[in-house]
Amino acid sequence: MANDFDTALIAVTPEFLARFGETVTYKPLAGGSRAITAVVNREGVGAVDGLPHGQGPLVSIIVANDAVTGISRAELDTAGDKVSLTWRTGGAVRDCIIVEPPLSEDAGMLELELR
Repeated sequence: MANDFDTALIAVTPEFLARFGETVTYKPLAGGSRAITAVVNREGVGAVDGLPHGQGPLVSIIVANDAVTGISRAELDTAGDKVSLTWRTGGAVRDCIIVEPPLSEDAGMLELELR
């Protein structure tokens, strides 16, 4: 059962995403895909784990922690789930892997790092 704080977070999630989000496509490893709304943070370039001199784009998304309107933590499979979006606003769409673990999570939203 959700406490008052969790209930409030869940209640404001749709408005937050509608105001600041854009459409991306979630592609679970199990198959299928669905369009969801995500706040996309395009943060420039940063180090790539495991590559001492490697750099790559830093992108994270904030989505509803929900299996219908976003991505629920329970269904998240970082071994193969992907998200399709543009690295640059107006750029070409590409599939991105989801890096484990989520950067942050609560009852309403998940923040996920993409590569």
